[in-house]
Amino acid sequence: MVVKDTFDGGWLAKLVKEPGQHFTLTGYFDVPKQDLYQVQLKTNTGAVVKISGAMILNAHDDKQLFAPALLAPGRHRLEIVGRSIANSLLDIRLGAAGVQHLSEAVFKHSVK
Repeated sequence: MVVKDTFDGGWLAKLVKEPGQHFTLTGYFDVPKQDLYQVQLKTNTGAVVKISGAMILNAHDDKQLFAPALLAPGRHRLEIVGRSIANSLLDIRLGAAGVQHLSEAVFKHSVK
């Protein structure tokens, strides 16, 4: 399944309707030059965010989290793993000069 936009924080609840289901969201994005990126996450799913295999964030509660990620030039894999609950919320943003919601315009990603 391809996720086209994550602007609405409740998008995950529309896709993963059964509480307790594990989900994995993967995507790839290109970094043109080494830069310091920021990852922002607000979720109630206990999600873990990894970039190119390195854990960046681990959500233990539904508070807004922020983390820096120094990324080298090239293609990077974004992976988000969690477990759905009733009314799952997953608001994730990533960027270097400003952050943006994940969308098909910038990321190639899917959820399974």
